[in-house]
Amino acid sequence: QVVDVTPTCGDTSRTFESVTFLPASGPGPFPAVIAPHGGPHTAVTAGWYMPYVFLAARGYCVVCPNYRGSTGYGQAALASLPGRIGANDVADCVAALAAAVAAGQADGGRAAVVGGSHGGFLTGHLLGQHPDMFKAGVLRNPVCNLSLMVGISDIVDWCYVEVFGSERGRGMTSDAPSPDVLKALYEKSPIAHVHKVKAPMYFMLGAKDRRVP
Repeated sequence: QVVDVTPTCGDTSRTFESVTFLPASGPGPFPAVIAPHGGPHTAVTAGWYMPYVFLAARGYCVVCPNYRGSTGYGQAALASLPGRIGANDVADCVAALAAAVAAGQADGGRAAVVGGSHGGFLTGHLLGQHPDMFKAGVLRNPVCNLSLMVGISDIVDWCYVEVFGSERGRGMTSDAPSPDVLKALYEKSPIAHVHKVKAPMYFMLGAKDRRVP
């Protein structure tokens, strides 16, 4: 099921879509798994995703928000996220889950979050910024600390563009970031909220991952 969700922060004049996978039998609400996609400039379509179909078959409501910045919604929507990661995308994930709860599909008291790469970044942020909302989290090759990643990743430019915005970020890209830049990168990172996390977290990490180390 594809639903339109109204953002709760920033430009709220345009909705974004969320794709929901539901169990085939029985009325809701169901225990929920919110699964933000990576990228962040990709999207989840109304198609076959084996992990989500499996979870739905096991009785879970799987919420996949195509938060602002996802592909397929025009250049303006795509460009609205750089410079606002850790804020707009996080709020959109919360809004998508709230919409599923309001529709009677998801049980807000039984929710988990899972994601990889930028989805892992969002999983970390959601667990830290909203520690009472989730019972558990799974992070696959997550972006946890941008101030560390900027020094050792093979996509240094990605760090600058997503944190500082497309134009400003491209001009700032450097192999030797200043203390102020490192501070800004850290403050945009999930690790800045780690002291607030309450839910158990399961990490899936690649020993030789050079992109999201």
